[in-house]
Amino acid sequence: DPARVLRDAIADLEKAAANGNVRAMMYLAEAAWQGYGMAKNPGRVQALIDRAATTRDVIARFDLAHALGSGRYVPRDPARSAALYRRNAELGHAVSQNI
Repeated sequence: DPARVLRDAIADLEKAAANGNVRAMMYLAEAAWQGYGMAKNPGRVQALIDRAATTRDVIARFDLAHALGSGRYVPRDPARSAALYRRNAELGHAVSQNI
């Protein structure tokens, strides 16, 4: 049953995110944005992405910077986007250095 598989996958992601797994947080944010296995929830998207961005994971900060720059998932905020890209660039993230 595909619905059961999706529920199980979301439950596994919830557990991983609760344990600090940044990729799980970002996958859950995508699910909440698209409504995959849960209701669409922009507030939850924002909370998950913000939480992921506070970790030491430069990829999570890069994802948030991209979201803020494009307006996907969260309201567009070019100044905050630039600050996150800049912080990543200072930490040596090559892609952020080229934006």
